[in-house]
Amino acid sequence: MDDPQFKLGNAFVLFNKYIVLLIEEIFDSMLCSFLPGMKFDNVKILRNAVVQYSVKNFRQLRYVKNMRTQLRVRCQDNCPWVLYAYQQPDKSFRISTLVDEHACTMVWQNKRVNSGFLAKYVRKFRSDSNIPMSTFMETVKEDCVYEISKHQFYRTRSKCVEVINGIVAEQYKILWDYDEELKRTNPGCTVQIEGSGHTFKRLYICLGACKEGFTARCRPVVRLDGCFVKTTEGGQLLAAVGIDRENCIFPLALAVVDVENKTNWQWFIELLVHDIGMHNPRVWTFISDKQKDLVDSISQYCEGVEHRCCARDLYSNFTLAHKGLALKNLFWTAARATIVPEWKSAMNELKDISEEAYNWLLEKPPSQWTDPISKSIRDVIFFLIICVRHSILPLLLPETGPSSRC
Repeated sequence: MDDPQFKLGNAFVLFNKYIVLLIEEIFDSMLCSFLPGMKFDNVKILRNAVVQYSVKNFRQLRYVKNMRTQLRVRCQDNCPWVLYAYQQPDKSFRISTLVDEHACTMVWQNKRVNSGFLAKYVRKFRSDSNIPMSTFMETVKEDCVYEISKHQFYRTRSKCVEVINGIVAEQYKILWDYDEELKRTNPGCTVQIEGSGHTFKRLYICLGACKEGFTARCRPVVRLDGCFVKTTEGGQLLAAVGIDRENCIFPLALAVVDVENKTNWQWFIELLVHDIGMHNPRVWTFISDKQKDLVDSISQYCEGVEHRCCARDLYSNFTLAHKGLALKNLFWTAARATIVPEWKSAMNELKDISEEAYNWLLEKPPSQWTDPISKSIRDVIFFLIICVRHSILPLLLPETGPSSRC
């Protein structure tokens, strides 16, 4: 990077369409008619004004001349209304001819009411991306007195989502600028972005403040988990969460990868071990769902560390083959047991109901079961997803994902 400063010019491109649509919406609320001598900054704004006028006044306007330097608009046949504007030396457009009289009837099916015009409702989709079709149709009918089809609704929603999320290529381009800005404003943080050419592959972030806070005030316990980022192109979020001295959760590090596999877990754990400064693995405890790729990765980079399994993940696997309320209750009685006789009693009762379920649980050493704060840690995982979507990768993940070409 030639400039360590965050290049706001690239980021501005993401919001350019959104800002233009907001300006058009404000202009729409103000414009009811044209006046001779009225000036517009460029031909695009003038064309938008013609569309707004056509819709608000229920007139079917058509372009007779539509050029970069000239614009002539007429109404329907036998209607005297005409507008002519041409480009000025300062590149603005000025209305030189205007006959503001109509001899035609109003139209109630206007070709100008298309997805391009309806994209001005981008703020409604921004506040509620799942707005019902019927609600949106009713809003358009109240505002414009026009009825739209379901296909117009789908096309409008698609355009608004594109505007809100920005251009995919531009989103990925600013990742490297974000990397430089993050390192400049957060001393000690670790940020690693990998990709070949213009292809984004994976990203790792561990903020300096989180790193220092964890090593100074937290227990040597790390919870690892991964989840899908539900986007059009997929991707997964890997996260590491710690526990402070007051048993509160402490976000530590995260990564965005294309898939949750052994290679990506090894890459994530190697960077994590370096960041937390694991000098004596025997005093550390890692909690996970004991996925095979994760178990192998922890064994490779954290030899001697105590590896426990989250009871909630254990129960999820247990219930795939052994269902029933009685088995569920006995499983959690055993998982929450604090003394050996209590655990044996619950397991014996479970054996009377299903010996197969009993044997399945015996294969998992009870000393490696753990349930404390697992729900809270899952809540942090969801919190990290929100951080990724709204802060760490600005506008990147809501609709796009890893392995996309710029």
